[in-house]
Amino acid sequence: MILEKLLWSNQDDALMAFQIVFDLVDNERQAFLLNVKGRFSELGVIHKVHIQRSNHIVALKVLFKSQLKQSQVEHQLRRELEIQSHLRNSNILRLYGYFYDQYIASLARALIYCHEKHVIHRDIKPENLLIGGELKIVDFGWSVHTFNRKRTMCGTLDYLPPEMVESVEHDASVDIWSLGVLCYEFLYGMPPFEVKEHLDKIQK
Repeated sequence: MILEKLLWSNQDDALMAFQIVFDLVDNERQAFLLNVKGRFSELGVIHKVHIQRSNHIVALKVLFKSQLKQSQVEHQLRRELEIQSHLRNSNILRLYGYFYDQYIASLARALIYCHEKHVIHRDIKPENLLIGGELKIVDFGWSVHTFNRKRTMCGTLDYLPPEMVESVEHDASVDIWSLGVLCYEFLYGMPPFEVKEHLDKIQK
């Protein structure tokens, strides 16, 4: 549900006018930049985005699975996508495509497995994830067993939870914090606490 090229005179009205927003070329998702604060709708949040490769300005809707199930509109959504993806008319809002990310779900399952084996990774970040046909966690250099209490500050500062920054006792929940930071970065293109100066970053 996207116009191929769009000039918005009223940005807020335009954001609320769209539902699902994507730009696909050869079935490969393009990198995009979120450049305005998202607006919430009934089933998700809508962003104005810049597709870098095609230089299009489009709207992107991130759908919340819980809301889809609660509203019982999953079947309706699939039908809508199927129908509108084949429509090409200057007076019909164009849907370029859609995608479903499983990276966070795959990472969460991998972390659950590690924690069940009493292993804390302690350095979850994009550089330690291999993404090809499927996601794989690498570099267990900072990993430890959960049997002993840990206070060491280690890993990468952008992804560290407060308890590690403050060198207080921590457990497997530090990996969950890093997972949350990654969720933010996947959506916004940068970690939430990214600061150039080391001291400023710790204070944040």
